[in-house]
Amino acid sequence: MTEVTQVRKTYETPFVLNADKLTRILGIIQDRLAEHSDSSPPTFDVTMRDDKRISLTGAQQLLALDNLVANPIVALDIKAGSYPLPHRVSIDFGSGYRRHIALSVASPDHRWATHVFGELDEQIERTATPTWAHKIKDSPLPPIILGIFAGLLVTTLLVTGGASSPPPPLTPQQAQELLQRVQHARTDTEKLDLLLEPRVRELENLTKGARPARPLPVVRILFLALPVLLLAGVAWYTLLFCYPRSVFAWGDMQTHYQALVSRRRGLWALVILALATGILGNLFVASLPALR
Repeated sequence: MTEVTQVRKTYETPFVLNADKLTRILGIIQDRLAEHSDSSPPTFDVTMRDDKRISLTGAQQLLALDNLVANPIVALDIKAGSYPLPHRVSIDFGSGYRRHIALSVASPDHRWATHVFGELDEQIERTATPTWAHKIKDSPLPPIILGIFAGLLVTTLLVTGGASSPPPPLTPQQAQELLQRVQHARTDTEKLDLLLEPRVRELENLTKGARPARPLPVVRILFLALPVLLLAGVAWYTLLFCYPRSVFAWGDMQTHYQALVSRRRGLWALVILALATGILGNLFVASLPALR
């Protein structure tokens, strides 16, 4: 029985596969199979978003697919090598729920298998597009981040507008009256009463309850809430719709993906602008005595 070397690897990463990268990968496969006199063309099993499956035998047929935005390619399984001949190459783009990449090279020639695997591994790594946004999207962090934003917003509004006002200080007239009484005090008892009188007034105010807080001006509420709400909404939309895990960038999806990249750059710029506007707006509103 012939011993066969099989080298496999799974890439748990988002990827963008365009026509140039696909052509380069197919060129390596065909050149290496030709070393064993195997000129059979690779086969392509395509899966669309609506779960329709298409089997093709030519790269030009694959690249000629419309690849519509409404129903794009979500998985591509490439197989090369004449079965049951032992020299086989398999690459599955969009494997599993997380749309991973799976590479497998098998051959009785150990040196050939490892060499081909190394060349294809290098090309597949170039299709990977890992970003911090993908890592956040694939983790349970988005709901937690939204919860933190909501908590910060509510806390800020409560602290800024919900605190009770302190007891009122003495008026100038009351202070002058108290000063005159101190100057005319004769006995120790009168002086002690005058020292205790301000404390008694504070206790009476606490017993009656502090003055109710004045409502936070609507303009200031908007300046406080709008940047946080805008940041949370834009970040949520950007993570969900602007960072796809698997992109087959030909046909209509090529233009669509380029538009997504431009859109997410613009949205993050909008977030930064909203934060700067909110901070400057709060400083401006806080400096207006009429709005305090």
